[in-house]
Amino acid sequence: MYKKIIQPQLDMVFSHVSSGGSLEELAARFGITLAGLEQLVRRHAPLARTIENAAGCRRARDDDAVENALFQRAVGFEQPDGKFSPPDVRAAMFWLKNRRPELWDEKNRNNNSLNIELSELEEGL
Repeated sequence: MYKKIIQPQLDMVFSHVSSGGSLEELAARFGITLAGLEQLVRRHAPLARTIENAAGCRRARDDDAVENALFQRAVGFEQPDGKFSPPDVRAAMFWLKNRRPELWDEKNRNNNSLNIELSELEEGL
């Protein structure tokens, strides 16, 4: 079954999984049970790699969408109805603390300022 039916359709498998399709749906497309598909995945490395790569692409695309939405929220954006949503300070702080922790993380800022104050004190001695 694998060589005749599934192997020629690895591109479809990738497309299905990367677009958010479930393994249950994929199994149904091949007319097998989920357990049968899982067995084929364990036996055939190219199928396992295809599903793993497709899932990785889906996760990366989803992460990119969330990152973009957070950025839009942080800087403000125009809604489809023309209204403007102003920047959200919490979203901006979250963005900055995660993207530039050396400048915006409270722990780092406190440690850096403490180090500066100590070095300034040492210069005075």
